[in-house]
Parts: sequence; C-alpha cells; structure tokens
Amino acid sequence: YRFSGMLRDPNYYSVCGMLLAFMPFTFPLKYKYLFSITSAILTVLSISKMSIILITIGYFLFFLVFIFKKRSLLNTIKISHLFAVFISMAIIFLFFKSRLFDVIYDKFLFRFTSYSLTTGRDYLQSYFLNEFFNNPITFLFGRSLDYNKFYMVEYSGIAGMVAHNTYIDIIISFGIFGTVLYACILFYIFKNFKIRGNVTINKLVLLILFLISLFALSYLKADGFMLIILLLLVNLSEKVEGDTVIRYDYFRKNMEEITTI
Repeated sequence: YRFSGMLRDPNYYSVCGMLLAFMPFTFPLKYKYLFSITSAILTVLSISKMSIILITIGYFLFFLVFIFKKRSLLNTIKISHLFAVFISMAIIFLFFKSRLFDVIYDKFLFRFTSYSLTTGRDYLQSYFLNEFFNNPITFLFGRSLDYNKFYMVEYSGIAGMVAHNTYIDIIISFGIFGTVLYACILFYIFKNFKIRGNVTINKLVLLILFLISLFALSYLKADGFMLIILLLLVNLSEKVEGDTVIRYDYFRKNMEEITTI
C-alpha cells in the first residue's frame, strides 16, 4: 500500500525522492521549484516517516540559509517565485479535494497509529548492538554481510531482519578489525578524490541529511544503494547560482598539512 516507484522497497525509494526534492538547491535546474515540490509529493506517497521528517527539516534549513543570505526577502522575490507558489497551492488544493487524498490519508493514519515512530528499529538496533559488544567473535571479526541470516531475528512475523542502520551494518558485518580497514579505505579514496567546485552550505546541509538517513536504513548491500549514491553525487557536482561557498581551499590546505605531519 506504499508507493515505491521503480524500486522494490518504499524506504529506499523515499531516499531517492528526498535527494531529488533537494536537487534544485544544489544543482542548476530549470523549473526548480516545481521539480522540488513534485519530487517531495512523490516522496511523501512512500509513507516513510523518516523521509517525511527529513524533508520537513531539510526545507526548513534551506529556507533559513536562504533568509540569512539575503538582506531583504522582498527584494529577492521574482515573478517565477510567485508563479511557482500559485501553481503549488492549486495542486495542493486539487489534491485535498480528490478521493486520492482520502485513500492516502487513511494509509497515513494506519501507519502512524499502528506502529511506533521508529517502526521497531529501536528494538532491532538495540539487539544487534548488544550482540556486537557482548559476542567476542562478532566484535572482532563480524558475521559477514549476511549477518541477518546468522541471527535470524524476528520482528512483526518476519524472520531474518537487518539492523535498519548502515553504521551497525558495517560494524556487525566486518567486526572492529574490518571496520577500521573499511574506514581507512574510504578515507584513502576521499583523500585522493579530486572534488570539482567548492563545498557550499546547501551541499553541506544535503550531505548531513543523507548521513542522518543512514541511521534508519540498511544500505550496505541494498541493490538500490548505487542509484542513491549516483543521485547524491549529481547533487554535489555543481554549484547553484547564489549559493554560499565555504572556505574549502583553506580547509583542504590544513587537512593536507595535518596528513603530512
């Protein structure tokens, strides 16, 4: 009963939708407001509580960035902005008047009242963290990417549940030794990767929201993970006009000095 696009899982689809909704803030697009609102609506149809919360927080943060960058909000408003707001309000009005809204509202009500806010993630993550810290073999060497088949944890009638947390996925799959090695490999890749352009505030906000989403989903061996990473890289690849650049060259210079000591 949850919209999942072309992906099998509505939760992974919702992350793709979230990245698309925020793309106009980090990537130059035509009709960016219409694109963002449409993507956000399609994301909400997944009825993913995590993505709805992150989209709400994201829009609020991007709005704050926009306000603080402009001395006068009225002087920055264009006809295209007003047109986008008008179209958005018309779409929202028609949506609320349609039968589709009643169907979606019933599904939202069922999901938000029948399950806790974390939908069992707190139980699963507590269980796997307990196993990690109290089982020496798991702590040192991990239980492979198929750790869920080893533990066969059951929740809500489904056996073999994963942790629904990518950070826990990594430590319980590779153990402490493998996690350190995995972190070193990632550090080496990003240290030697030549980033085009500059780091901007909007890109930083987007990256933080994505890292937060790792606490709610198990990405490590998901087949849709590469698509999500691709969308993230596209978002971070260009600079939007008017976005504030962080002093990245200064930061990189200091990082190079630290690594050479």
